[in-house]
Amino acid sequence: MAAASSRHLSIRCLQAFAGVLVLMLPALFWSWATPAPYADLTRIGRFSEASFGWRGSQPAVAATSLQAAPIDQADVLVIGDSFSAPRLWQSVLVETGWQVATWHWNNVDHLCRDLEPWLRRQGFAGHTLVLQVVERHLPALVDKSDGCTTMPELRGLPGSHSGRQPGNPAGQPAGSHAGAPSVAVPLTQPPGFTINWQARLDTGAVTAWHNWLAERDDTSFVVRAGEHVRVATVARGCELFSHPLCRRALFLADDLDLPPALPDHVTALPRMAASTATLRVLWVVTPNKSTVYLQPERARQLSSVMRQAVVAPGSGIDLYGAWMDRRHAVRDLYFPGDTHLSTAGYREMGRLVADALGPAPAR
Repeated sequence: MAAASSRHLSIRCLQAFAGVLVLMLPALFWSWATPAPYADLTRIGRFSEASFGWRGSQPAVAATSLQAAPIDQADVLVIGDSFSAPRLWQSVLVETGWQVATWHWNNVDHLCRDLEPWLRRQGFAGHTLVLQVVERHLPALVDKSDGCTTMPELRGLPGSHSGRQPGNPAGQPAGSHAGAPSVAVPLTQPPGFTINWQARLDTGAVTAWHNWLAERDDTSFVVRAGEHVRVATVARGCELFSHPLCRRALFLADDLDLPPALPDHVTALPRMAASTATLRVLWVVTPNKSTVYLQPERARQLSSVMRQAVVAPGSGIDLYGAWMDRRHAVRDLYFPGDTHLSTAGYREMGRLVADALGPAPAR
């Protein structure tokens, strides 16, 4: 009797397991068939690359142009954030003859009055310092640097941050000197379909739901999953972006939720590195994607301040004004499903920096 009851219970358990499996398998196959996200905002917000992935082609960049110079051989030291980590805009400088080393702000944190002797102690013997910071991080950098007298200890290995090209999941690594990581050569065409083996059980359903929300009307909304992603309608979006759902684009919600960069933050930039007597310092403030596409009046205001406070004294370039002009000339200046520039956008940025620096030193 007990044995029969035990067998009956085992059968019931197997039936229940089979029933759960039958329910799970379609969801799992659906998730596997959902295109794997290769841009940061489609990945974070769980949107489909079929709707928000870029189309067309991007410029080719040679692996040799992405190589970083050792710090003691560099003409130019770039301190930047994720917009500098792939070394894509720096490739233009390399091609024009500059030796470029790149550090991340996570290594340096902020700037202090002893910046120049501190850099010399790290082995930098060049005479040009390019300071790149994305707009949303500018207030924190200015606030941390204000009144600082002594540079903090260098954190980690400079250049040890990921050089993944946003919107580019693969590609051949570009070699570099010892101590600097390889970075991926950017794709010239969007990735083809591959099975999304990394998908979660709910990936297919959640991605379809988020896409339905994005497609149903023009209302702006935020997907709150870790880092928040904003879906917004862009005026003349199909002239500016190449993705199928081109009237809408994805933005990092922090662009609009964090305290904004103000004119006072911009005017503070020249004095933050004013004590570098033998260094030429060039500031490159990279506009938020949302500023370029959703807040044109704000972009024009910051452009005016940049020209007066930074460009006029030779302390930097104005990407706000440049991007307001080039967003119509360069389709996908920023990738539609990413918070970063496209390869074409990075190359435009590199040309502007190269023009500001002038000819590379003769060798």
